[in-house]
Amino acid sequence: MQHIIADAYWVIDAVGILLPNPIRGITYKNSSYEPAKHLINQLIRQTNTNFLFVSANSGPFFMKPYLNAKRAVERLMKQSLPGRAYIVYPGIIYDKTRLSSFIPGILLSHLVKVPYFKKLRPISRQSFSLEIQRILNGQHSYLEEKI
Repeated sequence: MQHIIADAYWVIDAVGILLPNPIRGITYKNSSYEPAKHLINQLIRQTNTNFLFVSANSGPFFMKPYLNAKRAVERLMKQSLPGRAYIVYPGIIYDKTRLSSFIPGILLSHLVKVPYFKKLRPISRQSFSLEIQRILNGQHSYLEEKI
């Protein structure tokens, strides 16, 4: 992977799983944390490369292991890449092309006035990409702030 990121100014980590599958050996550790750790270890040598991690703002109680894996990556990257680690905290990212996220995303977007649902922070894929673009261009995004 070193040759791929050798001349990159930004590396964006959006790799991970939403739910584990113990029967298939898919865990948060091997499918979310370890890939991020591998990237971070590669980037330690790349002093001019920034790292943007797609984390999560919040989630329901049963998603605690998912959030724990995200927070573990956040701690590692802040420690390993000081000044070059950026985190965004979206909620459900939805798009019409993926009904499994679109319907819940639209429903949640109508409930954001309720404090609990506001923390779930639904965002359309198009809006999400515009916020990422802002960060890559050196501007601040509201997604950099956790609610």
